[in-house]
Amino acid sequence: PKPRPLTTWQKYAKEKGITKKKQDRLVFDETSGEWKPRWGKNKIRDAEEEDPIIEHNDHEEVVLGENPFEKRDDARTERRTKQKQNEAANTAALEGKKSNKLALLKQAKRAQKPTKTAAVPAPDPVALTANVMPVVAPNAP
Repeated sequence: PKPRPLTTWQKYAKEKGITKKKQDRLVFDETSGEWKPRWGKNKIRDAEEEDPIIEHNDHEEVVLGENPFEKRDDARTERRTKQKQNEAANTAALEGKKSNKLALLKQAKRAQKPTKTAAVPAPDPVALTANVMPVVAPNAP
């Protein structure tokens, strides 16, 4: 058989010197000084997401008692449930079934364990001062 002719992209890539490069699995993390995987467990992005400080944007509203770390975790779980919902819809479409997104969403919420804890109320300043001993000068008559 005669060789297959090059496609338009292959001709263009050959002309420009573009070659297909395989992406390495390990990436050097400059903050820790170690090689970490690009994806999977202990990936390099895990360290970036787990910052001890979350910066506040000026255009966002601040709600007292709202924990930004919980907010970030809630957003992450929402993304994961949405991804699972889309995967289930795709597999149902492959099998020729109609997918009920509402039922899938309810099922995902039932599978999710409640992680939120009750907010701790602020201490009463009057109650705090009631238990404090009065200050007495050392040379009081």
